[in-house]
Amino acid sequence: MSWLQAVIGLVLVLVLPFVLAVAQHYQQEWSKTARRWVCIVASIVAGIATALLGGIPTPDTFVLWVFAGIGGVQTSYAAYKAIGITVGWLDALEGVKNAES
Repeated sequence: MSWLQAVIGLVLVLVLPFVLAVAQHYQQEWSKTARRWVCIVASIVAGIATALLGGIPTPDTFVLWVFAGIGGVQTSYAAYKAIGITVGWLDALEGVKNAES
């Protein structure tokens, strides 16, 4: 494991729950738009971080890298959805399933 992967792993484990807790704590003070943007940005950062845990994409691994990123976004968004913050296009992304299902 490289240093980059270790730092990204720590960011996912430490920063994402902290941002989630802050969003939940300030749910009454923040506008609905602000909560949505926090959710969107944090979910995208989590997706990119999850994808980067596999390393920098190459032509051979690009599809796996994209799917890892989508999985990271879905996982992060599930946490935000649990506290009542929802976004339409992230709801649609959450509905993406394996074609064999």
